[in-house]
Amino acid sequence: MNGNVTIVRKSGSSRLYISYQFNGKAVVKSTGLLDTKANRKNLQTKILEYSLALLARRDPLATAQKLSYYLDKVLENAKNRGKSSSTQATYTSGAKKALKILGDYPIADYTTSQIESMIDEMVIEQKKSKRTISTYLAPLSLAFDEAIKHKEVGVDRNPVKLATRPIREKETKMKPFTLDEVMSMVHVASGEFRKFLILAFFTGIRHGEVLGLQRGDLDIENNIINVNKQYNITFDQEDARLKTHKHKAAYSSKVPSIIWGLLGELPMDLNDHVVDRTNIKKSKRDWIREEWEKALFEAGIKAEGRTPYSTRHTFVSVALSTKVNPLLVTNNTGHTDMKMIEKAYGTLDLQKENFEDLSVMIQEQILASNIGKLAT
Repeated sequence: MNGNVTIVRKSGSSRLYISYQFNGKAVVKSTGLLDTKANRKNLQTKILEYSLALLARRDPLATAQKLSYYLDKVLENAKNRGKSSSTQATYTSGAKKALKILGDYPIADYTTSQIESMIDEMVIEQKKSKRTISTYLAPLSLAFDEAIKHKEVGVDRNPVKLATRPIREKETKMKPFTLDEVMSMVHVASGEFRKFLILAFFTGIRHGEVLGLQRGDLDIENNIINVNKQYNITFDQEDARLKTHKHKAAYSSKVPSIIWGLLGELPMDLNDHVVDRTNIKKSKRDWIREEWEKALFEAGIKAEGRTPYSTRHTFVSVALSTKVNPLLVTNNTGHTDMKMIEKAYGTLDLQKENFEDLSVMIQEQILASNIGKLAT
């Protein structure tokens, strides 16, 4: 005989249990929920659902998988579908954060209010930014989608998608550097960071791509850099290929010829990295940040909210201030289309001319600066 679903609590435990008869046997199973007034109320609403399952000769908690089960599926899918190492690491971090705050209980037991409490904790107690919170919630939301897809008992909607999130602050447009400021920063920089700045400011490629460049990627004769790999700055590891969800898997960036002279001696081995990382003992993110702040200070330039990412922003701004066709700028910076360029810089003139205008402008600025002699 099946039936008699009741809520119970075991002696010595702070969790709520479900007691019922199934196939002539008394069954007592943990719900994973703490014994609180709110949890008892929520669990009471499921009694009818459990009773109907018993009438259908089905154990109502037989398929009650925990949150960790579906988070593992999300991580497995990210790996099998070829997501970049940075995405996989981000999902792993988000999964750990969710389990730490929410606990690991049957996934059907989580409510929208619990997700909102998690968000509040990250905002109020942990001072997480709105962007970071969205990053942490991504694998959690995918876990509930997986549960719905696999028809997990009691999961018919995604509480993460229903939860109220903090309103994202309106992003302000980043102020680019002038070419004169760029020259000043390059002048005071030294060693590998000088190479890093030259490549970042005068090519517009991403920082991880700069650190991933090998000597064989430089086509000096044709003034081209072939970008096909990256170093993951966030997680300090080499990526075999570029991320693909925001930009091209590989692309060629046309560069001003004068920068080759500024880079100085390049490695002979085609497999050696252009920016040598072997003696950088600290994390590459910290190295970039500390050297960046040092260069700003020594050059006497106010940051005014400009971060190392401003190198890419500056390149695009300088390019669009000349006669460079936005389509070429889009390709040169590895975007799949012009949406990001349009979002950051507004209406674009597709009738502009070619890259040589930018090359001439940069060359004139370099030659007029106090480092110009190094490029000749």
